[in-house]
Amino acid sequence: MATDPDADVDGWPTGREALTYQEARAVLDAQRDTLADIDDKAVRTVRLTAVLLGVFVAAGRIGGLALFDPHLSALGILLLFGSIVARIATYSESNIYLGPNRRYVEQLTTDSFVGTD
Repeated sequence: MATDPDADVDGWPTGREALTYQEARAVLDAQRDTLADIDDKAVRTVRLTAVLLGVFVAAGRIGGLALFDPHLSALGILLLFGSIVARIATYSESNIYLGPNRRYVEQLTTDSFVGTD
């Protein structure tokens, strides 16, 4: 038995509208989960980099500056700080801006795309 696509579905006026909003929500949830994963990895990387910097500073204080090659040490510290800056930029730029917008969802629910089949 076929279901009527215009039947009342969980409080929605039409089945098409219910499905459209359900799919739009699924897209936004997937994007949110992906961005949360990126943010989590960025924060973990910054924490690890901060720990490494602390270990290197402590080793330099305990063993003296002769323990490290000055050129390699400077390069390593610059790369670690670059890593921190890159991860902070990644963390601050991960905003949800993709996905279906209100106009597109409304067009889907009314099937009113102008100039398309």
